[in-house]
Amino acid sequence: MPYEPGEVVRRYESGAAAHPNGKALAPDAQAAFGAVQRTDAGLLGSARTRDSARREWIVEAHRERRRGRFLVLRPVHGDLEPFRATADGYRPDTHLAISAEDWTLLALLAAGHEGDAGRPDEELALAAFRVADRMVRDAQHRLLMGAAEDEED
Repeated sequence: MPYEPGEVVRRYESGAAAHPNGKALAPDAQAAFGAVQRTDAGLLGSARTRDSARREWIVEAHRERRRGRFLVLRPVHGDLEPFRATADGYRPDTHLAISAEDWTLLALLAAGHEGDAGRPDEELALAAFRVADRMVRDAQHRLLMGAAEDEED
């Protein structure tokens, strides 16, 4: 049974070596958790994930003092527009509101990476797929794709 985002995040936060099912966390799990906690980190990194329609997305995780914790999701192929999501209520008219746990989960996947598959952790990747899929559907429903294009990334 797949883990909820909060469960995966708590494993990283606790410094555990493995998930309850015995699958190992990424070797740099503690360092990654420390990196996403910095309030002025800027661009933490980017990683690829998919949605249930098999579309591939690049997730960029950011954390800034002014804009808080936010993500930019960009489609790798196709005609969909990128969209932004925030865990801190920044520009609710153009950014999808997400939970702090969802942001942390995707930031853990992406931190220190440059558009590759992200951290080598099966449970993290599966949870990221589920979160990204939900976010894509929510952004499409709220017509947020392409919103805030004029904003500097």
